[in-house]
Amino acid sequence: MIDGDREPDTGEADIDLDAGVEPHADAGAGAGAGARAGARADAPLEQPLAGGNASAGVVRVGDTVRKPWLAATPAVHAYLALLAERDPELPLPRAHGRDAAGRQVLDFVPGTPALELPPFDTATLRMVGALIRRIHDASPTPDEWMRAARPPFATPLLPTPVAASASGEPDLIGHHDLAPWNLVVDTGTDTATAPTRLTFIDWDGAGPTTRAWELAYALPAFAFAHADADPREVAGRVRDLWHGYTEPDAAAFDPADLRPRTLALLARRAEAMHDHLRASHAAGVEPWATMFTAGHGAHWRGVADFLAAHPCVWMRALT
Repeated sequence: MIDGDREPDTGEADIDLDAGVEPHADAGAGAGAGARAGARADAPLEQPLAGGNASAGVVRVGDTVRKPWLAATPAVHAYLALLAERDPELPLPRAHGRDAAGRQVLDFVPGTPALELPPFDTATLRMVGALIRRIHDASPTPDEWMRAARPPFATPLLPTPVAASASGEPDLIGHHDLAPWNLVVDTGTDTATAPTRLTFIDWDGAGPTTRAWELAYALPAFAFAHADADPREVAGRVRDLWHGYTEPDAAAFDPADLRPRTLALLARRAEAMHDHLRASHAAGVEPWATMFTAGHGAHWRGVADFLAAHPCVWMRALT
């Protein structure tokens, strides 16, 4: 939904929906299919994008995606701009302001959602780890982000006491949901080959965090940890992603410090996700309220218990 009746002055350009938008050079090619009900015959076609748990109102228009404008959108767009400025080759959906309907305009990212693919092999998991490392290395501090954002604030996806106390003082801005359901895999024209490009999407929950808090979420998510998983199989995938993150020259952080902090947060991060869904259900905040009763609450409770039950396994994996 559009935030309020009066649009805030964000300093971002309005874009004519009917005129479309010039996509960033990294945007995918192709046109959307399907038409808006009641749209003019010469208006761009809109293709609803299904999948995910918060896809209501998300459509593809040509080489762009249109999403509801949220209170935190100006700050999120500022974050994406800072990432692109600091690492121009970083795969990102570039933001292009808003269209005439008040929606945010982002690059469409071509490829296949990771959840629709078989589990990643070692090489691909290392690619994921290396990509997360690049994102963190290019990310601004909270102070830098606030100075760049218009208005200078944003709301993290998980503003919970667990996040604040367990993770430590936030020292960077992060995605807050680095997981297979937010990763698009592009293999070019040959879907049987290794990925040529990995891109994280859905940055709406970006906010202050730490490397350890982000990794404590991404590691079990990409390792497909769940209540009935085999700890040895999960540990192997955790190890692959961890090595992808830590093997490049660690000038930006101390791996010897990051390892114990990440280990200490694995179960607590999953617990925080469960608590966030439960609190949202109690307050009637969607889409998390429905997710809690639809099985996501039980899933994250099971993940937290599973991670807490095997600390020595994860300790050996993060070597």
